[in-house]
Amino acid sequence: MGKAIGVVEFSSIGKGIESLDAMLKCADVSVVDSKMVCIGKYFVVITGEVAAVTDSLNAGKEIAGSFVIGAKVIPSVAEGVLEKINAVLVKDGIQSLVFLKQGTCRMVYTAQITSRSHRVLTC
Repeated sequence: MGKAIGVVEFSSIGKGIESLDAMLKCADVSVVDSKMVCIGKYFVVITGEVAAVTDSLNAGKEIAGSFVIGAKVIPSVAEGVLEKINAVLVKDGIQSLVFLKQGTCRMVYTAQITSRSHRVLTC
């Protein structure tokens, strides 16, 4: 089978790091990205063969238990997806990448405030 990616979000930075350690020891996978995404949350993206990513994610989820917010294996990931995960959008001299993860009302409010003070490209 082809390359897969595994994505896990944790509600604890410590459990996220501990789980990442277990994931890397469990199977032949590589880390695409691993970082704190906001206060108290941790995010991991791994890649490898489908079976290895699945086994690795299961090992990480077992270690983290209730600290797993969400986890997903995407088999046969489309070409270019891995490169886009850490990509930075550059358009008309503006360079930034922002992900907003919040409720719809707050997201609309934040977008409105931000667009008043900055040049914003939404997609």
